[in-house]
Amino acid sequence: MINPSLQRLRASALLSIFLFVGMATHNVAHADIAVPAGGSIALGGSSNDLGFTDVTVAGTLLLQNGSLSNVRNFTIAPGGSVVAGSGVITLSGNWNNAGSFSAGTGAIHFVDAPACSTGSTISGSSTFASLSLISTCGKLYRFAAGSNQTINALFTVSGTAALPLRIESTAAAQTAFVNLTGQQLINDLAVANVRATGVALAPTLTNQNPTGVAIGWFGLTEASYAVPVTGRVALGAICLALLLFGIGALRRTARFPA
Repeated sequence: MINPSLQRLRASALLSIFLFVGMATHNVAHADIAVPAGGSIALGGSSNDLGFTDVTVAGTLLLQNGSLSNVRNFTIAPGGSVVAGSGVITLSGNWNNAGSFSAGTGAIHFVDAPACSTGSTISGSSTFASLSLISTCGKLYRFAAGSNQTINALFTVSGTAALPLRIESTAAAQTAFVNLTGQQLINDLAVANVRATGVALAPTLTNQNPTGVAIGWFGLTEASYAVPVTGRVALGAICLALLLFGIGALRRTARFPA
């Protein structure tokens, strides 16, 4: 069992190391960054390669004009605050915002993991300046059902023709929402149960998920998924005909019993 005093010493040393990061130019770290409640880290203009480890913020993280790359999972805990400034975060795992995220003019880039991870989950509702979802291996990006992601500047989504990037809600019967108010660069994707509520997304493209409900994408609206009136009338006519046929059969049986 690890001595609690050593644990506290390690945590304190780790925090001190990353407080110093803001004074450096380029840093390579292979340990998680954990900003404790009441703690604060400012990156300044530094570039920091995390070597596929996690960031957890329960205090305050100021990106300023710095960057965090090769992040695995990024978590803003309840009470935690991330101020993006003009900074950049590049991650390949999950994003969980249960605290406060101030987008500034910064950018959040999701990419494939070193081993081509099968998916990333984006939880909590966030407002981004620029958000990009990139994959060359058909990665699945899952937006938490009921959550709303707002992008104010640029939304980039890029898969490949052979392996379209996938965007889905975490619950098949529930909808997640994306609200773009800025520009878009989108190609080769498959969408299911994620509704675009702002600018129409990928209006000239085709959904590579033929059964996916994608209102606000690909030129589709609620009417695109409604049963046509003519279809409802035809169905009603068939039901009425069957009913009348059944009544007639009963009358004939009553009149000419076997």
